[in-house]
Amino acid sequence: MCIMHLHNMMVQKGYISRPVGLYATLQELLPTTFFANGNAPTSDFAKSFLQMTSESGSRREAFQRQAMRRIISRTAVDLTELLNMNANRFFKQKSMLNIYNEADWLPDRIADEDLHITSFLALFRIGQTKPKTDAATGKNVVENTALVRRAKAAGIEVESLNQISEILARDKKFDENAMKAFKAATPLPDYTIHKGTPGRGSKDRITLDVIKSDLIADISSEIRPLSSLNYVFVTVLFMMLFIQIEGELKQRRHPLWVEAYEKNKLFMKEKRASLTLLVLQSEDEECMEIIAKAFEDSRTGWMSHMYWDDLDDTEKIGSRLDGSSNRDPEPSCSVM
Repeated sequence: MCIMHLHNMMVQKGYISRPVGLYATLQELLPTTFFANGNAPTSDFAKSFLQMTSESGSRREAFQRQAMRRIISRTAVDLTELLNMNANRFFKQKSMLNIYNEADWLPDRIADEDLHITSFLALFRIGQTKPKTDAATGKNVVENTALVRRAKAAGIEVESLNQISEILARDKKFDENAMKAFKAATPLPDYTIHKGTPGRGSKDRITLDVIKSDLIADISSEIRPLSSLNYVFVTVLFMMLFIQIEGELKQRRHPLWVEAYEKNKLFMKEKRASLTLLVLQSEDEECMEIIAKAFEDSRTGWMSHMYWDDLDDTEKIGSRLDGSSNRDPEPSCSVM
């Protein structure tokens, strides 16, 4: 959390001319994880940091997390249950792999509000929404359900939603045409490579295609590849970067480092969070130059920390779904 807020401030203040790929991609894929309402601040950086990290007024939530951890430790029967994200304080945004697994691989059990709006299951449900006749134009349009409203809020055009609905209604399958409509409709992140209406017909081939496309998108595609990242590797990178920043500030005996690590007993209880808050609050020029240099010296991208040689684009996913590809390619996982 500290690193992401520091990186955003360095970018906004112009100390980093070009965002570091890894942090920029994480910010786009997990916006609400790092910033309130998913909006990275352009000013009042300390206020934004406190909004995400302050325990003030959230004692009840803290007790709930502790209770959840105790329950998990007693009842977990496998690694998936042991790593249940519901006990996390910050990182709760689940991948589609998590969501399907928790629903025992039955899409009908997944509530609309739990779906990522760019997921294929969300697209499929929007496509199945009963069309209504627009009084002004006389054209059929999708009903303004909660899922449709979320899609609009995410930047998907109404006309694109109508087109997706028409394709699914006409073709009755999730084929390349639907994939092209999805690609045109969905505002995908610009990677630098660098209780709603339940789904219907869960045993149909189309549902299996939807599940397959969601898993491909989650694991090895450019759409929303939350499960492609080696999180252990990235965590180590975050830690090493903060150690580098601390080391340079300590060597210079920078006043902010002294305040957080040696002088203020209250700050010393959470040294790194305190140092981050002081930097965000003071916007000390020397300190920001040191931090910006640390980011530049360790510049890296998402692709350097994922399990695969490359990520599939939507056209590749579409070819796998409509059968134009004779067989799945050989696995390219650098770990497997």
